[in-house]
Amino acid sequence: SHGGRDDRFCRSLESAIRNGVDLQVLGWGIKWEGLSQKLGAALDAVRALPSECVVLFTDAYDVLFTQSPKEMRRKFEALNKPLIFSGECGCWPQVQRDNGRTCRDKYPLSPTP
Repeated sequence: SHGGRDDRFCRSLESAIRNGVDLQVLGWGIKWEGLSQKLGAALDAVRALPSECVVLFTDAYDVLFTQSPKEMRRKFEALNKPLIFSGECGCWPQVQRDNGRTCRDKYPLSPTP
């Protein structure tokens, strides 16, 4: 993700270290200019990787790692899909526009709480 200086980032980083997750932090030390900057940095990073590389792209502030890369990869491969997205129940910025109605009414229900 596009990281900045925040103690939530430190907690995310600590959980990665404890679980053996090797992070590449995009945007460290670069002035934040908006979400398109985050997406552009992610695209540039992925383009530089071999085509067979598996990528996990997360937010820098509200993600805690609880499993090893080996376990995460095993679960990803068990889904037998080339690409997987997850969404937040807050689905920013829509949650600000209509009190989250779009998120509740139009997003599929999650199988996890």
